[in-house]
Amino acid sequence: MGEAPVPSEAVDELLAWIERHGFGSVWVEHALASIDRDAEDEAALFLSLTLRDPGKGKATWPLRDVLALRRGVLEKASELGLTTPVYVRLNPTTEAPQDDDETATQTGT
Repeated sequence: MGEAPVPSEAVDELLAWIERHGFGSVWVEHALASIDRDAEDEAALFLSLTLRDPGKGKATWPLRDVLALRRGVLEKASELGLTTPVYVRLNPTTEAPQDDDETATQTGT
């Protein structure tokens, strides 16, 4: 049983749409797509979205806005006729600083 190919024009259109739209306080700086096999060994579209940093003084984005982004992406993919599963990964523009293991051990955390 053959799988239908993922139309690259639709993927390109989806990426362009994502980069032009805001979802509440969430804006996508850059969107990348790849086609790979999912856990069910089916062809799937994997999106890696780099988000603008949350507003000044905020540690993260509001959950409702992140959910609106995911819902909007899946709805647009369906509207464009993409029938393969779509997985969305969100990445921050700026990585939050993290303690290294030695510092954490010294402070007892």
